[in-house]
Amino acid sequence: MNKNFTKAFSVAAALMFAAGVGVVTANPVHAAQITIENPAEGQTYTAYQLFAADSTGSVFTATDAQKEALSVSGSPFVFSTEKNSAGTWNVTFDRSLTAEDIVKFINENVDLSKLTPSTFTDGVASGLASGYYYVTSKTGSVVMLQTATGDVTIKDKNDIQFEKKANGEKITDYAVGDTVPFTITFKAYKGWENVTVTDTMSEGLDLNFDSIEVSGTTQAYTPTLSKGGKGFTLTFAGPFEADATVTITYNATVNNKAVFNDTETNEATLSKDNNPDIGQDTVTIYNYDLTINKFDGAKKETKLAGAEFQIYKVDPDTPNAAPLYFAPVTENGVTVYTIAKEVDDGATQTLTTPATGTISIRGLDDITYYVKETKAPEGYNLMEGIKTFKPSAQTVGTASNTKLDVPNNKGQNLPSTGGMGTTLMYTVGGMMVVGAAAIYVTKKRTNA
Repeated sequence: MNKNFTKAFSVAAALMFAAGVGVVTANPVHAAQITIENPAEGQTYTAYQLFAADSTGSVFTATDAQKEALSVSGSPFVFSTEKNSAGTWNVTFDRSLTAEDIVKFINENVDLSKLTPSTFTDGVASGLASGYYYVTSKTGSVVMLQTATGDVTIKDKNDIQFEKKANGEKITDYAVGDTVPFTITFKAYKGWENVTVTDTMSEGLDLNFDSIEVSGTTQAYTPTLSKGGKGFTLTFAGPFEADATVTITYNATVNNKAVFNDTETNEATLSKDNNPDIGQDTVTIYNYDLTINKFDGAKKETKLAGAEFQIYKVDPDTPNAAPLYFAPVTENGVTVYTIAKEVDDGATQTLTTPATGTISIRGLDDITYYVKETKAPEGYNLMEGIKTFKPSAQTVGTASNTKLDVPNNKGQNLPSTGGMGTTLMYTVGGMMVVGAAAIYVTKKRTNA
């Protein structure tokens, strides 16, 4: 039976390698050493001995505590009915047992607190007794191994799954006043406790705290505001009863503080127990600028004040189209306009050029806008038609300032079809026809 156990465990080890979980088998010796390759910084690893192996590698035994921990319902391990001469229990198991069976059984059924842990933070555990060990880390990785000739190496993939996106993107753009949907997704492993997700927003973003929702797990969580209300902390006390992919959704609004920054960032971190920031991810949000440059069409250096404009998100000729509201924002003596709500202080739908002839607008999205001149500077003709523009980044990571030149010309515009000139011609023509008819009638009566 002992030979069968050795053979079966070798098969399990091979299968575990195929499954991508580190397993080492060799002839056991005492005072062995486990070395973690590629250990995570500040990582705490814990090795639990499931049962011991003798110097020949053919006899496996368990202490009372090990037997109690491993002989729960559904256990693949079989313990002798009586203790051996050393006062321990002999252990055997079914030859068909696979490595996946072992890991699944331990993850779902074994109370590891009943086993004696050997913890190490520098990536090396020395002086371990020979046997089969289950090694865990904050990454959730698990390792079944038989200690070897004093130097067993396990590679830690540091496989923390933690991702953050805004509307499904890592880099995106939104206008001031827009609501940005965020998603955080992370993998929590069975047994994880004191798991904390911390979200920190830059000044140009306002968290909508009531929008926070969690899915993918039944674990209770506690959300609290942090960073002066600019972010939140979400805490799962745990322990997680099973592996879970947890999704956190929430949203934030771009405020007018974003207009003086090239970008706004939203950073999130994952912590567990005393291990801070084991996962980290950041989303970047851009907004764009527009400068309207008003000048004399015959003399570009002559800037024009008093021109009035309205800006739309749709063609102004569209039914029910309404111009956007803008409000002035000042920082360090610089005043610009940003998209606003009707109730905001200083909100207006009409922007007027000052003596410089320029209007600076910030906090725009990467969409097409429509500019309509509603009043020309005194002595100048009104801009004909509608101008459109679409701000965009020239390269990823670079915000764009769009410049819109709007010249005005002096002089009289020629009448256009359907304009007053045509109407006047129609009116005069009509009068001439009526006059001719009157003359004809009068002359005919005279002849009679």
